[in-house]
Amino acid sequence: MIFLSIIAILLVLGMYTGINYYIGAKGLQLLNSVLPSISPKIYWPIFFLIAFSFIIERFISKFMPEIVSYLFSLVGSYWIAAMVYFGIIILIIKLIFALDRWLSFIPSHLKTSHMSNIVIASTSALVALILIIGTWQARNPITVKYDISINKDGGSIKNLHAVMVSDIHLGTLVRKGQLDKMVGLINDKNPDIVFIAGDLINDDIKPFLDQNMPESLRQVKSKYGVYYCLGNHEYYGSSSNEIARVLTEAGIKVLRDSYVNIQDSIYIIGREDMGSGRHLNQPRATLSQIISGLDKSKPLILLDHQPSNLKEPAGEAIDLQLSGHTHRGQFFPFNFITNAIFEKDWGYLKKGDFQLIVSSGLGTWGPPIRFLNSTELVEINISFNTK
Repeated sequence: MIFLSIIAILLVLGMYTGINYYIGAKGLQLLNSVLPSISPKIYWPIFFLIAFSFIIERFISKFMPEIVSYLFSLVGSYWIAAMVYFGIIILIIKLIFALDRWLSFIPSHLKTSHMSNIVIASTSALVALILIIGTWQARNPITVKYDISINKDGGSIKNLHAVMVSDIHLGTLVRKGQLDKMVGLINDKNPDIVFIAGDLINDDIKPFLDQNMPESLRQVKSKYGVYYCLGNHEYYGSSSNEIARVLTEAGIKVLRDSYVNIQDSIYIIGREDMGSGRHLNQPRATLSQIISGLDKSKPLILLDHQPSNLKEPAGEAIDLQLSGHTHRGQFFPFNFITNAIFEKDWGYLKKGDFQLIVSSGLGTWGPPIRFLNSTELVEINISFNTK
């Protein structure tokens, strides 16, 4: 098993290196057309330092100053996004030239080294533009509103004005300044209740603590409090228990295969992430186990990070599930992949009395960009059919 894992890692690194070498060679070709004096001995070390910055950061983050780790992570993350779009555009160009061999639709005077440099320069400009637009979309969230009705008696709560966020990925790249703006956006909505559907923290809790982000979270204001279920990234750093403790100290109600009752009227249920068993060495509880004994005539609102296996909540009288995880692919064209994997990778779904809302997330993972895909804050107005 270990041998196969090593082989897989080497294959991935080999492919990653090969793709980057091809992109780097085209970049050197363009630079040499403008600055012939540039030496490959200088160019290639700098290029591969940039290309492998994200991987390097994973090894140096524990013992290098935080600013160094941040710069490596920032450069490396942007390069991964750039590499993706370079790869897509190169594949399209290759396809066009492959078709030209059959159909001969490209004029011969365009098949020159000069024209090749123009294509490379245009491709680079297009990728740069995508990254600029993507950065703007990532930093400027939109508000998505839903007005829904739950066909149960809400007791003393006739209507509930909720704000939901997910997938903020606080850490090295999504920093305290961004969190403070997010907290301001939430408070501006004056919510009755706030839901966070996982992946608040990105893997390692250390940057979260070093930047004193718990203090920012304490500023979130709502009538009934802030409720949270852990996402898959909170388990990766083997610190899910510490994360739960820190968030609880910050005034957030962390629900781990557990529930709370608000005003003896509404149940809020939170589940461990579906992949938590690999890290906790025990499976998460089934939904039926968590809610056994609950009065199912009351509204049941479920926080479950991943919108998977929707038959389970639909079969357990859950009225509303709130999820994230998918990022809606984060940047085009990965939305097609998430759309194929999940029954609903973004937005609203209703199946009988069961309703689902999946957020594309308020932050980013890896490349700090969105493209043809926005970060979002979800505002939900819930009405209950009272007796």
